[in-house]
Amino acid sequence: MIDWARVRHFKPWELGASWERLDPVLIYTLDDLREFIGHPIQVAPIHEAFAVTGHSPGGQHPKGQAVDCHVEGIPLLDAWLAAARFPAFLGIGLYPFWRHPGLHLETQNTAGAPRRARWIRESDGAYAAVTAARLHTLLTMIPPTPAA
Repeated sequence: MIDWARVRHFKPWELGASWERLDPVLIYTLDDLREFIGHPIQVAPIHEAFAVTGHSPGGQHPKGQAVDCHVEGIPLLDAWLAAARFPAFLGIGLYPFWRHPGLHLETQNTAGAPRRARWIRESDGAYAAVTAARLHTLLTMIPPTPAA
């Protein structure tokens, strides 16, 4: 059960209609990420947390252990690197081709083993492991952020 007194930056409704089915560790870590980056994280209604349709039946969304989101005000790669600092996010997907480019964050990987998975969803919908070469290619596709 989620202790909402511990959650500083989210209200239940911001996490979707089935927020009560979400893993407390997912919520607490998402909240810690929000505190760390200092920028709003958008989940519902644009993205999803708990879901039984539109995602892999063996994935983490139907278990309440994954959230799709985007961070406002910082580049996608910076959000991805910030999320990688949190060990509870065992799976982190980078989705640069969404309408609102964002992240998939999960607290338990499908196999259940405590390994950290990192992937990217390509423009054609294919999934690929994040490698130095893939990041280099991705970085050359992203326009630079204007200086403040």
